[in-house]
Amino acid sequence: MSLESLALCTPAAVALYAAAAHFGAPSGVLLACKALPALGVGAHLWLDGCWARAGLAARYQRAVCAAALGCALGDVLLELDKLALCPAGAPCFLAGLAAFLCAHVLLTLGFRTQRAARGGTWPRAPAFGVAIYGYCALLFTQLLPSLHPDPVLVLGVGAYAIAIGTMLFSACAWQHSARSPIVDLEPPQLAVAGAALFVLSDSLLAWNRFVAPFPHAQRWILGTYFSATQLLGLSVRTANAPQRHRQVSYRLGVACAQAQGLFALNPRWAIAMGYTKAIHKGL
Repeated sequence: MSLESLALCTPAAVALYAAAAHFGAPSGVLLACKALPALGVGAHLWLDGCWARAGLAARYQRAVCAAALGCALGDVLLELDKLALCPAGAPCFLAGLAAFLCAHVLLTLGFRTQRAARGGTWPRAPAFGVAIYGYCALLFTQLLPSLHPDPVLVLGVGAYAIAIGTMLFSACAWQHSARSPIVDLEPPQLAVAGAALFVLSDSLLAWNRFVAPFPHAQRWILGTYFSATQLLGLSVRTANAPQRHRQVSYRLGVACAQAQGLFALNPRWAIAMGYTKAIHKGL
């Protein structure tokens, strides 16, 4: 399967979800569409044969593939919780949190594999880790008053904050080991961008749920999340691709991220443009 098909599958899935949400589709349709973007990335990498190959590059591809499928499961569980469709007493939110936590652990392992393949070391600047973990700690302290008195929720959200911080730090460590300028947009930079958007999406979701709901929260949460999965998927497909394929992938990835940002601004734009026009404009 080509780089272009991966770059197109996620925006197409986002357009379906935007249409279903905007036109008030039944809950079952929303439930299915919500998981399609992550499922599309995971299925694409799976069908690309990542489980049949050996080597560090294949290990990274398997890690991102499994993480994307875990995200799809988390999407279903969180949507069940949002639509109040969970069976009585079923902790769908915590189960969804656990699915995404496992996805972050898999991504962290994948980033560490790529860093090790380059013979890189962890960044030495103390400010590097302080900034990331400091942000996660600050976010957790803001959420903490709303999490009491449920100890399971406190522990779960605390573990999740550590997991997303470690995932982002690992992606940055891979970029650091690559020693290439950010403007080159090589696979490590795509991974860092995807990881950073993932952290932003999770932060927005947590703030909206536990601290203070804000206008158009769902658009911003999903716009950043869908872009994150797209960029992480592209970081896999370009890791060992020829230079000419990398250039196509980068341009598609940036255009897709821009197009998916339209979802955050107005879902109707995402539907009307179908993302295809936005992608071609980005090219």
